[in-house]
Amino acid sequence: RPGMVNGATGAFAAIIGTFIPNAGTGNNGEGVERLFPSVVLAGFLMLIVSATNLSKFITLLPALVMIGFCNGLAIVIGLAQLHPFKDAETHEWKQGAELAWMLIICFSSMGIMEFLPKLPLKIFKTIPSSLVAIISAIVIEFAIVRNTGSRTAVIRDVSEFTLETAVPWPFFTVNEYKFSEAFSSENINESMSKIVVQGILLCIVGTIESLMTSEVVE
Repeated sequence: RPGMVNGATGAFAAIIGTFIPNAGTGNNGEGVERLFPSVVLAGFLMLIVSATNLSKFITLLPALVMIGFCNGLAIVIGLAQLHPFKDAETHEWKQGAELAWMLIICFSSMGIMEFLPKLPLKIFKTIPSSLVAIISAIVIEFAIVRNTGSRTAVIRDVSEFTLETAVPWPFFTVNEYKFSEAFSSENINESMSKIVVQGILLCIVGTIESLMTSEVVE
């Protein structure tokens, strides 16, 4: 579909989560070094699917599969938004004023994104409602929440922005990733087999997701 944007969304992101064990907030799980070559392989396989016109078989899917796909995707994406409401250390639900302010910011942002474009003013058709929601959340946090003596977690609390992280570097130059160990002569066969399996699974899931999304949009 021309102009369709695809990425690590929905089912694609969900299956990636099964490849890498959870290592806690802000940390990379074991085997993350194999993820990049797996995604590259999936991309090449998707090109083969496109070149051989295998995408035409999406028309064989029953309409009920499309309904299940949309509902399942909504559940996966919805559940993925709940982890900020849990404590990063105890994994228990947050309580008190912090939870209340988080819900206020959350629902105000949702309301802005849903209803702002529907207002009969031309300016609200031009300004992205998502941008207005982000600005409003920042204003609520730092102009209201912090002044009441409370606070909610911001991106800095999850991944601090410092001079060391200000400039992006190719991931394979970072010492945190153990490429030499993952692709050593002792582990090369295991790594390659996992990359092939992950690449094939990512290709299948990503292709089906994109094609079904395209069918829903059309």
